[in-house]
Amino acid sequence: ATAPGASCGMRRWRTYGRTYARAVLPWQTARPAPPSRVSPSRGNELAAGRRDFGATVARSSKAAKMGRYPPVPHVDTHPLSRHARERAATDEDTMDVASLCASWRQRAGKPGAAVTLEVERMLRNDDDDAAAAADASPSSVTLVDPDASSPHWRLLLINKNENLYNAFALEVAACAPNSVGLATGLFASASTPAAPTLARMAGLRAVVDPLATGEDLASLLRAVRALPIAVPPLPNGAPTPVALYHDCVARFVGGDTAVRGDAAARASSPDVYASVGDVVRTWTPCGFKHGVYARFKNPNDPTAVEGLWDTLRFVVIETSRGYVFGLTTFAPAPPPPRCDWNRKPNNYSAGTRPEVAAAALNAVLAGGEGMRGSTGGR
Repeated sequence: ATAPGASCGMRRWRTYGRTYARAVLPWQTARPAPPSRVSPSRGNELAAGRRDFGATVARSSKAAKMGRYPPVPHVDTHPLSRHARERAATDEDTMDVASLCASWRQRAGKPGAAVTLEVERMLRNDDDDAAAAADASPSSVTLVDPDASSPHWRLLLINKNENLYNAFALEVAACAPNSVGLATGLFASASTPAAPTLARMAGLRAVVDPLATGEDLASLLRAVRALPIAVPPLPNGAPTPVALYHDCVARFVGGDTAVRGDAAARASSPDVYASVGDVVRTWTPCGFKHGVYARFKNPNDPTAVEGLWDTLRFVVIETSRGYVFGLTTFAPAPPPPRCDWNRKPNNYSAGTRPEVAAAALNAVLAGGEGMRGSTGGR
C-alpha cells in the first residue's frame, strides 16, 4: 500500500491505515456482514421490482432522453419557401413548404387539424373519450385557441430527460401557451412560435408538421401511400432531395393489452426505414440523394452545407399507441459539449445546469399569454 500525500485528509489517512494493516497483518480479516433483516419474500419482491424497472427503462427511448435529432434548418429558410416569397406577387401557384403540407393534407381529405385530432385520439386510447372526441367540434383539441381548423398545427418533440423534463415542459407552456400535451415529450401547438424562439428553447428537439397516422406500422404504411405527395423541384431546376428519420418518443406497445409488452408487436427500426423509405424515395426523381439518414457532419464540405439546406426530412414518430408521419420543419443543431466549469470538485457546489438555466430564462422572458396574470401584468 502506497503512502498518501501530505495534503490528504484524516478520513483518507484512516482508510490507508486499514488497507496497510490488512496487507501487512494477514490474520486480520474483514468484519462479517450483519445479518439481513429483509425477509425472503420481501427479497423476492425487491428482485421482481428491479426486473420490472429494468423492463420499463428498456421500453423507453434513449435518443429522446439524450435529445438526439438530426439538425434541420427552419422551413422558412428552405429554397422552396424563399422562392415562394419572392414570386408571391407574380406567381400564385408557387407555394412554400408549409403550404405544400397543407395542400397534401387537403387533397388527402384531412384538412386543418384532422391529423392532429387523430394523434390525440390515438394516444388517448379510450373508447368513450374517442367517441366523444369524434362527435365534438375540432376545437376540442385545444383549450386555448378556438380556431382548431387552422392549417398551422405542429407537433413539438421535447427532450424526455427525467431530471429536466419539468423545466422543459414549463418552457413549452411559456413559449407556446396554446400548446396541448399529448404524451410525455410530445406536444401539439396551433401556432408555432417564431424561429428565434424555437432556436432559443433548451428542451426542444424538433418541430414536425403531421401528415398521417397509423395504429401500427401496416396502417401507417397504407396512409403514407395514400398521400398525394409530389415534391416540386428546387428553384434552380434540380430535384429536391428527401430524407427519412425514425424517432422514438416511446416504444410501441399497441392498444390491445393482450399484446402489450410483446416484442413481436413492435416493428424494428430497419423495418420502418425499409417499408416507409420505399414510398418516400418515389416522391422526388433523385430519391435519397444524400442517403436515407442524410447525415451532414462536415460543416466545411460545400456539398454537405447545400444538402442540409435543400433536403426535406420526413419523419416517422413512434409512440406507445401508434405511429405519426410528418415533415420536420425545424430541429436545432446539437448543443456544444459541456464546459469545463461544470466539472467541479466534489466539495464545491456544481451550480445550476445550463439546460435548466436556459429553460428558466425562456419561461420568464417568453411573455406569452400563459405567463400573464389576471391583472394583465407579467
